[in-house]
Amino acid sequence: MNVEISARQRYQQQLQRRQTVVFGSILSAMVALLLLGAVFWTGLTPFPFDPGFSAPAKPISTPCPTGTKPVDPKTITAQVYNSTTRTGLAGTAAKNLQANGVTVTESSNWSGRALEPSATIFAGAGGIDSAYTLRAFFPGSTVQFDATQTNDSVYVVLGTDEKDMVAKPTAEQYATAMQPIEGCQAVKSVGDSK
Repeated sequence: MNVEISARQRYQQQLQRRQTVVFGSILSAMVALLLLGAVFWTGLTPFPFDPGFSAPAKPISTPCPTGTKPVDPKTITAQVYNSTTRTGLAGTAAKNLQANGVTVTESSNWSGRALEPSATIFAGAGGIDSAYTLRAFFPGSTVQFDATQTNDSVYVVLGTDEKDMVAKPTAEQYATAMQPIEGCQAVKSVGDSK
């Protein structure tokens, strides 16, 4: 039995084969892209490109003091913030600093997350020694470099470990406060400062 196919039927068969190949290829490519995306999304393979917008921010570094002697508290300008849930902590600390000659321009709640150390003292390049001097008031505090701070003022953020603020530091407490924090870096090599 020899059945001949008309030209129209042959054309329809060719068209159907071509559509099968095209749609099959597209479906295969979509499945391959889906699998590749799943591999990157689950972290089995790192993404080959480094998009700048998803890179983690540079951590704030701890600067070393530029001198060994404390700064006269009367020349220090500071803002005091409370990162805890304890009411009035910033106000109490601000009054104590003012009683020691520090100019406090603001005392309020910290809008960021709660910090752990007794106090974190943020300073720009001009306020590093002032920040180290204020460590004498807050045992266990740390100093962090803030490249956005362009003047010599500092800001003190009281943390959850704040318990024993020193009312009037002794010369020994000032000397201890001026000791470099372990792992500190010289200002010219910290973050974006030059």
